[in-house]
Amino acid sequence: MTMQKSYQLENSPLYRLQNKQKLSDLLAVSVKELKSLCLCGFYKVWIKKTENKDREIQEPIGIRKKVHLRIHILLSRIIKPNYLYSGKKGVSCIHNAAFHVDNHYFLCTDISHYYTNCKREFIFRFFHNKMQMSADLAWIMTDMVSYNGHLPTGSHLSQDLSFLIHSDVFDTIHKIATEKGIAFSLYVDDLTFSSTSVIPKTTHLLINHHLKKVGLFLKRKKTKYYSKKHHKSITGVIISPNNKLLIPNRHMKYIKDTVDKYQTPIAIPEKEKATLLGKLRYVRQIKNNFFDNVYRLARDSSKQTSSQGVSCEKEIVAP
Repeated sequence: MTMQKSYQLENSPLYRLQNKQKLSDLLAVSVKELKSLCLCGFYKVWIKKTENKDREIQEPIGIRKKVHLRIHILLSRIIKPNYLYSGKKGVSCIHNAAFHVDNHYFLCTDISHYYTNCKREFIFRFFHNKMQMSADLAWIMTDMVSYNGHLPTGSHLSQDLSFLIHSDVFDTIHKIATEKGIAFSLYVDDLTFSSTSVIPKTTHLLINHHLKKVGLFLKRKKTKYYSKKHHKSITGVIISPNNKLLIPNRHMKYIKDTVDKYQTPIAIPEKEKATLLGKLRYVRQIKNNFFDNVYRLARDSSKQTSSQGVSCEKEIVAP
């Protein structure tokens, strides 16, 4: 089936779908497989260790992974508003920070347990009410994309679907911010507000009030107001008091420590070199020509090793 690369929600192949056979054809599985995907299973559950805490990842596997990837493609093609910076090709967290770079006062916050608070009820409402699918197909879709009654934390589709489920409340938040002369952007579950004037200290309460209507809540510990004298961390990118984008210290430290450890990029093992190159490509979007000589040596030596038959792991892009 030939489909447009992007379209309005009403032009999605999922819109007003009423027939199981058509749904199975669209997702490239049989009707019998559709029914089996409504049952539990087809997930690998594991713990991802981070600096701050351990996080449970529910990753679809087998036929469920295949179907999730197909649904992800369909949802990613739906045109999203300009204030959303995640899940868009060619747009990154750096673009999200750059959108706010000329402002002085900030409110930064994020949503608590975003995917696990995207409950089954709201998933069904999206497919049945917004997508106008028949109730039986909407429940099939709900069960296929959920894990224990919520969006899985390790699925490709969760980012797009979580936004589409809650797009009405995010549209409301954007409207409120615009009316108050405040710039607003959303990056997955990170909400950033900025202005040339002081942002009222009650703004987060108003935002939380609207989120609560759909079962979402802001993280109190992650809710911070900044004045123009502060350095602001916006989705991992630093905005200085004089309105410049800066490289985060943790990336600077990793790069310098790696280079110091091996003296020359040529000596760095391929796995670490791939990680180093990923971080260098990331930070060089913030500061052109950063560690230029190191980058060129690492890149060229990596290409040479690869051409000799040694495969490098996929590079890691810094969050």
